[in-house]
Amino acid sequence: MRRIDRILFFSLIFLSPAFAGFGSEKKSIIRTEDALVMTGKELKEMLGARLESIGLMSFESGDFQPIPFQIDQRLLNGEYAFSSGKLAASDPDPDLDENDELVFMVNDSGDRAPPGKLPAGAEPGAELEILDPVNQGTGWVYLFRFSEKAPRSGLDYVRFEISAKDNHKRVYGRDALGNGVIMGSPLDAIYPDEFRVIFPEGRMGADLLDRQKIRGVLKAKLGFDIDFKFDVLTRMKLTAWIDGPVRVIYRADGYLQLGFFQFSGTGYSLITYYRNSMIWPMYIEIPFSLGPFLKDFELKGYMDYNQNVIGHWVYSESNPSPRKIFLDGKTGAEEKNLDFQSECNWIAGYGPLGATINRLIFPPEWAMVKKRFYLKEDLSSKAPPEDDPGEIAVGYEFDNFVKVLALKSTYYQYYYFLTRLEPGGEKPILDILDHPLEVQARDFR
Repeated sequence: MRRIDRILFFSLIFLSPAFAGFGSEKKSIIRTEDALVMTGKELKEMLGARLESIGLMSFESGDFQPIPFQIDQRLLNGEYAFSSGKLAASDPDPDLDENDELVFMVNDSGDRAPPGKLPAGAEPGAELEILDPVNQGTGWVYLFRFSEKAPRSGLDYVRFEISAKDNHKRVYGRDALGNGVIMGSPLDAIYPDEFRVIFPEGRMGADLLDRQKIRGVLKAKLGFDIDFKFDVLTRMKLTAWIDGPVRVIYRADGYLQLGFFQFSGTGYSLITYYRNSMIWPMYIEIPFSLGPFLKDFELKGYMDYNQNVIGHWVYSESNPSPRKIFLDGKTGAEEKNLDFQSECNWIAGYGPLGATINRLIFPPEWAMVKKRFYLKEDLSSKAPPEDDPGEIAVGYEFDNFVKVLALKSTYYQYYYFLTRLEPGGEKPILDILDHPLEVQARDFR
């Protein structure tokens, strides 16, 4: 009996996960929508490598497979070395250096590879361990330098397209399962005016969006009001872009269009698209103080949807599920009693034609500004310019925004475009910013 007990004891030890041996760990991370960005400084094992010799791989079913990634190079001044457009430029150092960026999606991570197992033609490289701080889930990817040209994945998650036919720029995003979205905006504007889903079988959904609107009223101390239409006055010139398999970045040089006159600024925005999201930084700098002239600035920012959105549902941080907001083109009794006063930092909408989640991230110095939920459903309302009559408006209303006009600050809009969503499904999306994934690089050989 003692011998049997000893055999059983040692068998349990060596079969237990804690003693199962390095390299046998299985991927347990369940988040799928996060994009991961690492600088060359974090990848010391790969510095100086030719970009075409670098391969990113996952380990699944006992073997390495190439996964989609890109390396976006930065110039010495920190700006991107754009590959296309008027301001395209080459990095003087064509190899991987400390300020270059490696970009990939967490869903492409795999199991942990055993030490000593390398792909054919690869030199020892780097193991990138990804940790979800919410539930301790883990996944791994591997960065190798190859003696010849590195193997590449055939997947291209995003595609940037400029259409002269309708004067639009579009990003087409699609995952490995075929779920996709199209996000579009006019060539001379930053605001989006197109969102449609591509279903796995290839069917394209109807466009849901009329346009994003940022509208307000400047209330002067002298007693008169001035209507302010940011989305109408603000224009952009597309001057450069990067179109990689994981993300698209384009540079938008902004200016104000007042009648026949253009007033150019000195700054620009870098708009970033992944296969499922858009990141839009907005920099505010007023060249002179408006304090002596204004007593208030009433401001709203919202998506004005077209009538294809009828039949979809909306909920938010201040108006969570159970669902109450049914988009039908008119304001119902329940919608009149919504919470329009509490702080609201995110809004979600979903239905048979797709889903969106929007977040606004304000800088700490904007703590005095309050974001409140805004909803207006009125098909007889006129708020030109618009492609679809009336308003089905979902967004935010801001208090104390007049106080930030004296500051030089950048705030961020995040849009996540999904093929499907149910209440509760927003948490993994919110975790992208609230609990960012952690990545640790270590030598692998």
